[in-house]
Amino acid sequence: MKGPLLIILPSIPWPLGSGLERRIYHLLEALGDRLPIDVFCFTEKSSGGEVAGRFTPFCRRFHVQPIQTPPWPRIIPRRLVDPLPPMALRWKRREHIRAMRSFASGHKYEGILFSELFLSPAIEEAFPKIKFRVMERSQIDWMELVEQVHSGELSWPRRLLRRDYLAKTARLERRVYQRLSGELVCGPDEKIFLRKHLGDDTRIAVLPSGFNRQYFNHTEWPRAITTKPTFLFCGALDHTANRDALGFYLRDIHPRVLAESPGATLIIVGRNAHPEVRKAAAQKGVRFVGEVKDLRPYYQSAWLQVIPRRIGGGTRMKVVESLAMRTPVVSTSCGVRGMSLVHDRDILLADRPEAIAREIIRLLKNPALRRYIEDRGLETASARYTWEEIGDQFHRILHRFFEERL
Repeated sequence: MKGPLLIILPSIPWPLGSGLERRIYHLLEALGDRLPIDVFCFTEKSSGGEVAGRFTPFCRRFHVQPIQTPPWPRIIPRRLVDPLPPMALRWKRREHIRAMRSFASGHKYEGILFSELFLSPAIEEAFPKIKFRVMERSQIDWMELVEQVHSGELSWPRRLLRRDYLAKTARLERRVYQRLSGELVCGPDEKIFLRKHLGDDTRIAVLPSGFNRQYFNHTEWPRAITTKPTFLFCGALDHTANRDALGFYLRDIHPRVLAESPGATLIIVGRNAHPEVRKAAAQKGVRFVGEVKDLRPYYQSAWLQVIPRRIGGGTRMKVVESLAMRTPVVSTSCGVRGMSLVHDRDILLADRPEAIAREIIRLLKNPALRRYIEDRGLETASARYTWEEIGDQFHRILHRFFEERL
Protein backbone atom coordinates (compact mmCIF):
# COMPACT_ATOMS: atom_id res chain seq x y z
CA MET A 1 0.00 0.00 0.00
CA LYS A 2 1.56 3.27 -1.16
CA GLY A 3 -1.31 5.77 -0.91
CA PRO A 4 -2.51 8.39 -1.14
CA LEU A 5 -5.30 7.99 1.39
CA LEU A 6 -8.23 10.35 1.85
CA ILE A 7 -8.91 11.06 5.55
CA ILE A 8 -12.36 12.37 6.50
CA LEU A 9 -13.03 13.63 10.03
CA PRO A 10 -16.16 15.09 11.67
CA SER A 11 -14.12 17.80 13.41
CA ILE A 12 -10.62 19.27 13.54
CA PRO A 13 -8.46 17.34 16.03
CA TRP A 14 -6.96 20.56 17.38
CA PRO A 15 -6.38 21.94 19.95
CA LEU A 16 -5.42 18.72 21.70
CA GLY A 17 -7.86 19.25 24.55
CA SER A 18 -9.51 15.83 24.69
CA GLY A 19 -8.24 12.27 24.50
CA LEU A 20 -10.09 11.80 21.23
CA GLU A 21 -8.39 14.84 19.67
CA ARG A 22 -4.96 13.75 20.86
CA ARG A 23 -5.47 10.21 19.57
CA ILE A 24 -6.66 11.29 16.11
CA TYR A 25 -3.97 13.96 15.71
CA HIS A 26 -1.09 11.65 16.62
CA LEU A 27 -2.45 8.82 14.45
CA LEU A 28 -2.59 11.23 11.49
CA GLU A 29 0.93 12.44 12.25
CA ALA A 30 2.22 8.87 12.39
CA LEU A 31 0.42 7.86 9.20
CA GLY A 32 1.49 10.99 7.32
CA ASP A 33 5.12 10.14 8.03
CA ARG A 34 4.62 6.81 6.25
CA LEU A 35 2.06 7.50 3.48
CA PRO A 36 0.81 10.51 1.49
CA ILE A 37 -2.49 11.61 3.04
CA ASP A 38 -5.08 14.28 2.25
CA VAL A 39 -7.14 15.37 5.26
CA PHE A 40 -10.68 16.79 5.08
CA CYS A 41 -12.24 18.04 8.34
CA PHE A 42 -15.67 19.43 9.03
CA THR A 43 -15.91 22.15 11.66
CA GLU A 44 -18.66 24.14 13.33
CA LYS A 45 -16.27 26.52 15.11
CA SER A 46 -13.96 28.28 12.65
CA SER A 47 -12.51 28.37 9.17
CA GLY A 48 -9.57 26.29 10.38
CA GLY A 49 -6.99 28.50 8.70
CA GLU A 50 -5.30 29.24 12.01
CA VAL A 51 -4.58 25.54 12.66
CA ALA A 52 -3.54 24.44 9.15
CA GLY A 53 0.12 24.83 10.06
CA ARG A 54 -0.25 22.05 12.62
CA PHE A 55 -1.16 19.58 9.88
CA THR A 56 0.68 20.63 6.72
CA PRO A 57 4.05 19.15 7.86
CA PHE A 58 2.63 15.64 7.50
CA CYS A 59 -0.38 16.14 5.16
CA ARG A 60 -0.17 16.48 1.40
CA ARG A 61 -3.37 18.56 1.47
CA PHE A 62 -5.37 19.79 4.45
CA HIS A 63 -8.85 21.29 4.18
CA VAL A 64 -11.37 22.50 6.74
CA GLN A 65 -15.03 22.67 5.71
CA PRO A 66 -17.06 25.09 7.85
CA ILE A 67 -20.63 23.93 8.44
CA GLN A 68 -23.59 25.21 10.38
CA THR A 69 -24.92 22.88 13.00
CA PRO A 70 -28.00 21.33 11.41
CA PRO A 71 -31.11 21.12 13.60
CA TRP A 72 -32.00 17.80 15.16
CA PRO A 73 -34.73 16.03 13.18
CA ARG A 74 -38.13 16.16 14.85
CA ILE A 75 -38.85 13.11 16.98
CA ILE A 76 -42.23 12.74 15.28
CA PRO A 77 -42.24 11.71 12.53
CA ARG A 78 -38.65 11.90 11.14
CA ARG A 79 -36.56 10.41 13.95
CA LEU A 80 -39.01 7.62 14.66
CA VAL A 81 -39.65 6.69 11.02
CA ASP A 82 -36.22 7.05 9.43
CA PRO A 83 -34.06 3.89 9.69
CA LEU A 84 -30.88 5.91 10.29
CA PRO A 85 -29.86 7.16 13.76
CA PRO A 86 -30.32 10.94 14.26
CA MET A 87 -26.56 11.61 14.17
CA ALA A 88 -26.26 9.90 10.78
CA LEU A 89 -29.17 12.00 9.46
CA ARG A 90 -27.35 15.16 10.52
CA TRP A 91 -24.27 14.18 8.50
CA LYS A 92 -26.01 12.82 5.41
CA ARG A 93 -26.82 16.20 3.93
CA ARG A 94 -26.36 17.29 0.32
CA GLU A 95 -24.02 20.16 1.15
CA HIS A 96 -21.73 17.84 3.13
CA ILE A 97 -21.58 15.29 0.32
CA ARG A 98 -20.89 18.00 -2.25
CA ALA A 99 -18.06 19.43 -0.15
CA MET A 100 -16.33 16.05 0.20
CA ARG A 101 -16.63 15.36 -3.53
CA SER A 102 -15.29 18.80 -4.38
CA PHE A 103 -12.19 18.29 -2.20
CA ALA A 104 -11.46 14.89 -3.77
CA SER A 105 -12.17 15.97 -7.35
CA GLY A 106 -9.24 15.39 -9.69
CA HIS A 107 -7.38 13.13 -7.25
CA LYS A 108 -7.06 9.35 -7.12
CA TYR A 109 -7.05 7.61 -3.77
CA GLU A 110 -6.21 4.04 -2.78
CA GLY A 111 -8.76 4.29 -0.02
CA ILE A 112 -10.57 6.28 2.65
CA LEU A 113 -9.91 6.36 6.38
CA PHE A 114 -12.65 8.02 8.42
CA SER A 115 -13.55 8.53 12.04
CA GLU A 116 -17.07 8.10 13.43
CA LEU A 117 -19.72 5.58 12.45
CA PHE A 118 -22.34 8.22 11.70
CA LEU A 119 -20.28 9.68 8.85
CA SER A 120 -20.40 6.39 6.93
CA PRO A 121 -23.74 6.85 5.05
CA ALA A 122 -22.57 10.23 3.72
CA ILE A 123 -19.15 8.83 2.73
CA GLU A 124 -20.73 5.85 0.94
CA GLU A 125 -22.92 8.19 -1.09
CA ALA A 126 -20.07 10.62 -1.85
CA PHE A 127 -17.53 7.94 -2.91
CA PRO A 128 -19.31 4.78 -4.09
CA LYS A 129 -16.35 3.72 -6.29
CA ILE A 130 -13.71 3.77 -3.53
CA LYS A 131 -13.99 0.28 -2.07
CA PHE A 132 -11.09 0.32 0.39
CA ARG A 133 -12.57 2.01 3.46
CA VAL A 134 -11.34 1.79 7.04
CA MET A 135 -13.13 3.22 10.08
CA GLU A 136 -11.20 4.39 13.14
CA ARG A 137 -13.24 3.97 16.34
CA SER A 138 -12.13 6.18 19.19
CA GLN A 139 -15.36 5.22 20.93
CA ILE A 140 -18.08 2.67 20.25
CA ASP A 141 -21.45 4.42 20.61
CA TRP A 142 -23.22 1.07 20.24
CA MET A 143 -21.40 -0.31 23.28
CA GLU A 144 -22.17 2.73 25.40
CA LEU A 145 -25.85 2.72 24.37
CA VAL A 146 -26.21 -0.93 25.41
CA GLU A 147 -24.73 -0.12 28.83
CA GLN A 148 -26.97 2.93 29.24
CA VAL A 149 -30.17 1.08 28.32
CA HIS A 150 -29.40 -1.68 30.80
CA SER A 151 -28.18 0.59 33.60
CA GLY A 152 -31.64 1.09 35.12
CA GLU A 153 -30.91 4.78 35.71
CA LEU A 154 -32.91 6.29 32.83
CA SER A 155 -36.47 7.57 33.08
CA TRP A 156 -38.92 5.60 30.95
CA PRO A 157 -39.29 8.29 28.20
CA ARG A 158 -35.50 8.55 27.88
CA ARG A 159 -35.21 4.77 27.95
CA LEU A 160 -37.66 4.48 25.03
CA LEU A 161 -35.71 7.02 22.97
CA ARG A 162 -32.43 5.33 23.86
CA ARG A 163 -33.82 1.94 22.81
CA ASP A 164 -34.87 3.39 19.46
CA TYR A 165 -31.44 5.01 19.04
CA LEU A 166 -29.77 1.73 20.02
CA ALA A 167 -31.75 -0.34 17.51
CA LYS A 168 -30.94 2.04 14.65
CA THR A 169 -27.27 2.29 15.64
CA ALA A 170 -26.98 -1.51 15.79
CA ARG A 171 -28.57 -1.83 12.36
CA LEU A 172 -26.18 0.77 10.92
CA GLU A 173 -23.16 -0.90 12.57
CA ARG A 174 -24.03 -4.24 10.93
CA ARG A 175 -24.60 -2.68 7.52
CA VAL A 176 -21.42 -0.61 7.61
CA TYR A 177 -19.25 -3.52 8.79
CA GLN A 178 -20.24 -5.61 5.76
CA ARG A 179 -18.92 -2.84 3.47
CA LEU A 180 -15.74 -1.97 5.35
CA SER A 181 -12.25 -3.22 4.58
CA GLY A 182 -11.33 -2.85 8.23
CA GLU A 183 -12.16 -1.31 11.57
CA LEU A 184 -9.81 -0.01 14.27
CA VAL A 185 -10.77 -0.03 17.96
CA CYS A 186 -8.94 1.17 21.07
CA GLY A 187 -9.03 -2.01 23.12
CA PRO A 188 -9.74 -5.76 23.16
CA ASP A 189 -13.00 -5.21 25.04
CA GLU A 190 -14.44 -3.25 22.10
CA LYS A 191 -13.34 -6.00 19.74
CA ILE A 192 -15.00 -8.64 21.93
CA PHE A 193 -18.20 -6.60 22.05
CA LEU A 194 -18.29 -6.17 18.27
CA ARG A 195 -17.51 -9.85 17.65
CA LYS A 196 -20.38 -10.83 19.93
CA HIS A 197 -22.89 -8.56 18.17
CA LEU A 198 -21.59 -8.76 14.61
CA GLY A 199 -20.74 -12.45 14.62
CA ASP A 200 -17.30 -11.73 13.13
CA ASP A 201 -14.11 -9.84 13.97
CA THR A 202 -11.80 -10.80 11.10
CA ARG A 203 -11.71 -7.19 9.90
CA ILE A 204 -11.39 -5.61 13.35
CA ALA A 205 -7.98 -4.71 14.78
CA VAL A 206 -7.01 -3.30 18.16
CA LEU A 207 -4.90 -0.15 18.04
CA PRO A 208 -4.28 1.26 21.53
CA SER A 209 -3.68 4.92 22.31
CA GLY A 210 -0.24 6.25 23.07
CA PHE A 211 1.43 9.27 24.63
CA ASN A 212 3.72 11.96 23.27
CA ARG A 213 7.11 11.33 24.87
CA GLN A 214 8.40 14.82 24.14
CA TYR A 215 5.34 16.52 25.63
CA PHE A 216 4.49 14.23 28.56
CA ASN A 217 8.09 14.17 29.71
CA HIS A 218 8.41 13.23 33.37
CA THR A 219 12.02 14.45 33.59
CA GLU A 220 10.98 17.97 32.56
CA TRP A 221 7.99 17.76 34.90
CA PRO A 222 9.35 15.92 37.96
CA ARG A 223 6.94 14.93 40.70
CA ALA A 224 6.09 17.88 42.99
CA ILE A 225 2.99 16.80 44.89
CA THR A 226 0.88 19.20 46.93
CA THR A 227 1.30 19.39 50.69
CA LYS A 228 -2.15 18.00 51.35
CA PRO A 229 -3.46 15.07 49.28
CA THR A 230 -4.99 15.99 45.94
CA PHE A 231 -6.15 13.69 43.18
CA LEU A 232 -7.41 14.28 39.67
CA PHE A 233 -10.54 13.49 37.75
CA CYS A 234 -9.92 14.30 34.05
CA GLY A 235 -12.22 14.04 31.05
CA ALA A 236 -14.75 15.72 28.79
CA LEU A 237 -17.45 16.70 31.26
CA ASP A 238 -20.32 16.58 28.80
CA HIS A 239 -19.59 12.96 27.91
CA THR A 240 -22.15 10.55 29.38
CA ALA A 241 -19.61 8.00 30.62
CA ASN A 242 -17.52 10.67 32.36
CA ARG A 243 -20.55 12.29 33.97
CA ASP A 244 -21.66 8.89 35.24
CA ALA A 245 -18.16 8.18 36.60
CA LEU A 246 -17.91 11.52 38.37
CA GLY A 247 -21.40 11.18 39.86
CA PHE A 248 -20.54 7.67 41.07
CA TYR A 249 -17.34 8.92 42.68
CA LEU A 250 -18.83 11.98 44.38
CA ARG A 251 -21.87 10.12 45.65
CA ASP A 252 -20.43 6.77 46.74
CA ILE A 253 -16.65 7.09 47.11
CA HIS A 254 -15.67 10.64 48.07
CA PRO A 255 -17.40 10.60 51.50
CA ARG A 256 -15.48 7.42 52.35
CA VAL A 257 -12.18 9.03 51.34
CA LEU A 258 -12.85 12.18 53.38
CA ALA A 259 -13.71 10.09 56.43
CA GLU A 260 -10.15 8.71 56.36
CA SER A 261 -8.37 11.77 54.94
CA PRO A 262 -10.36 14.95 55.79
CA GLY A 263 -7.84 17.25 54.08
CA ALA A 264 -7.96 15.49 50.72
CA THR A 265 -9.25 17.33 47.64
CA LEU A 266 -10.56 16.04 44.33
CA ILE A 267 -9.61 18.34 41.42
CA ILE A 268 -11.99 18.16 38.45
CA VAL A 269 -10.38 19.06 35.13
CA GLY A 270 -12.23 18.98 31.81
CA ARG A 271 -14.14 21.02 29.30
CA ASN A 272 -17.84 21.47 28.54
CA ALA A 273 -18.97 20.95 32.10
CA HIS A 274 -22.62 19.95 32.30
CA PRO A 275 -24.59 22.06 34.84
CA GLU A 276 -25.00 18.93 36.99
CA VAL A 277 -21.21 18.67 37.24
CA ARG A 278 -20.79 22.23 38.47
CA LYS A 279 -23.53 21.73 41.04
CA ALA A 280 -22.03 18.47 42.31
CA ALA A 281 -18.56 20.05 42.53
CA ALA A 282 -19.74 22.49 45.19
CA GLN A 283 -19.42 19.91 47.96
CA LYS A 284 -16.64 19.65 50.55
CA GLY A 285 -13.24 18.46 49.41
CA VAL A 286 -13.82 19.20 45.72
CA ARG A 287 -12.25 21.87 43.51
CA PHE A 288 -13.66 22.47 40.05
CA VAL A 289 -11.07 23.75 37.55
CA GLY A 290 -12.75 23.10 34.21
CA GLU A 291 -10.92 23.32 30.90
CA VAL A 292 -7.14 23.80 30.95
CA LYS A 293 -4.62 24.25 28.14
CA ASP A 294 -1.98 22.10 29.79
CA LEU A 295 -2.59 19.02 31.94
CA ARG A 296 1.05 18.55 32.93
CA PRO A 297 1.08 20.81 36.01
CA TYR A 298 -1.93 18.90 37.33
CA TYR A 299 -0.32 15.50 36.72
CA GLN A 300 2.88 16.79 38.30
CA SER A 301 1.26 17.94 41.55
CA ALA A 302 -1.51 15.37 42.06
CA TRP A 303 -0.93 12.45 44.38
CA LEU A 304 -2.93 10.23 42.02
CA GLN A 305 -5.58 10.16 39.29
CA VAL A 306 -8.91 8.42 39.88
CA ILE A 307 -10.82 6.82 36.98
CA PRO A 308 -14.12 5.47 38.43
CA ARG A 309 -15.65 4.65 35.04
CA ARG A 310 -18.57 2.21 34.88
CA ILE A 311 -19.71 2.41 31.24
CA GLY A 312 -18.16 2.89 27.81
CA GLY A 313 -14.70 2.29 26.43
CA GLY A 314 -13.00 5.34 24.93
CA THR A 315 -9.41 6.26 24.09
CA ARG A 316 -7.90 5.63 27.58
CA MET A 317 -5.51 8.51 26.86
CA LYS A 318 -5.64 9.77 30.43
CA VAL A 319 -4.41 6.40 31.67
CA VAL A 320 -1.25 6.23 29.54
CA GLU A 321 -0.50 9.95 29.93
CA SER A 322 -0.84 9.70 33.70
CA LEU A 323 1.49 6.70 33.85
CA ALA A 324 3.98 8.50 31.58
CA MET A 325 4.01 11.44 34.01
CA ARG A 326 4.53 9.06 36.96
CA THR A 327 1.13 9.93 38.42
CA PRO A 328 -0.35 6.78 39.99
CA VAL A 329 -3.80 5.69 38.81
CA VAL A 330 -6.66 4.17 40.80
CA SER A 331 -9.25 2.86 38.35
CA THR A 332 -12.20 0.57 37.94
CA SER A 333 -11.64 -2.41 35.65
CA CYS A 334 -13.93 -0.66 33.11
CA GLY A 335 -11.61 2.36 33.03
CA VAL A 336 -8.64 0.31 31.80
CA ARG A 337 -10.36 -2.58 30.02
CA GLY A 338 -8.10 -4.37 27.61
CA MET A 339 -4.89 -2.60 28.64
CA SER A 340 -3.31 -5.58 30.45
CA LEU A 341 -2.20 -3.40 33.35
CA VAL A 342 -1.35 -5.34 36.50
CA HIS A 343 -2.97 -4.48 39.84
CA ASP A 344 -0.47 -3.51 42.54
CA ARG A 345 2.28 -3.09 39.96
CA ASP A 346 1.27 -0.69 37.16
CA ILE A 347 -1.95 0.57 38.70
CA LEU A 348 -4.45 -0.01 41.53
CA LEU A 349 -7.78 -1.56 40.51
CA ALA A 350 -11.11 -1.80 42.33
CA ASP A 351 -14.78 -1.73 41.34
CA ARG A 352 -16.90 -1.46 44.49
CA PRO A 353 -17.14 2.00 46.15
CA GLU A 354 -15.61 0.85 49.43
CA ALA A 355 -12.78 -0.93 47.59
CA ILE A 356 -11.97 2.10 45.42
CA ALA A 357 -11.88 4.34 48.51
CA ARG A 358 -9.62 1.81 50.25
CA GLU A 359 -7.13 1.81 47.35
CA ILE A 360 -7.07 5.61 47.25
CA ILE A 361 -6.38 5.76 51.00
CA ARG A 362 -3.72 3.07 50.67
CA LEU A 363 -1.85 5.22 48.13
CA LEU A 364 -2.27 8.39 50.16
CA LYS A 365 -0.83 6.78 53.31
CA ASN A 366 1.95 4.69 51.74
CA PRO A 367 4.75 6.75 50.08
CA ALA A 368 6.74 3.60 49.24
CA LEU A 369 3.76 2.13 47.36
CA ARG A 370 3.27 5.42 45.49
CA ARG A 371 6.88 5.44 44.34
CA TYR A 372 6.68 1.80 43.29
CA ILE A 373 3.50 2.37 41.21
CA GLU A 374 5.03 5.54 39.73
CA ASP A 375 8.13 3.63 38.56
CA ARG A 376 6.39 0.50 37.28
CA GLY A 377 3.62 2.47 35.56
CA LEU A 378 6.16 4.61 33.70
CA GLU A 379 8.10 1.51 32.70
CA THR A 380 5.00 -0.12 31.22
CA ALA A 381 3.83 3.02 29.41
CA SER A 382 7.27 3.61 27.88
CA ALA A 383 7.52 0.02 26.66
CA ARG A 384 4.05 -0.29 25.10
CA TYR A 385 2.34 3.03 24.54
CA THR A 386 4.56 5.57 22.76
CA TRP A 387 3.17 7.03 19.53
CA GLU A 388 6.26 5.79 17.69
CA GLU A 389 5.30 2.21 18.55
CA ILE A 390 1.59 2.80 17.91
CA GLY A 391 2.38 4.44 14.54
CA ASP A 392 4.25 1.35 13.36
CA GLN A 393 1.32 -0.84 14.42
CA PHE A 394 -1.11 1.47 12.60
CA HIS A 395 0.79 1.24 9.31
CA ARG A 396 1.08 -2.56 9.53
CA ILE A 397 -2.64 -2.94 10.24
CA LEU A 398 -3.67 -0.74 7.30
CA HIS A 399 -1.31 -2.65 4.99
CA ARG A 400 -2.82 -5.95 6.16
CA PHE A 401 -6.37 -4.69 5.60
CA PHE A 402 -5.36 -3.53 2.10
CA GLU A 403 -3.73 -6.84 1.17
CA GLU A 404 -6.62 -8.92 2.53
CA ARG A 405 -9.17 -6.80 0.70
CA LEU A 406 -7.43 -7.56 -2.60
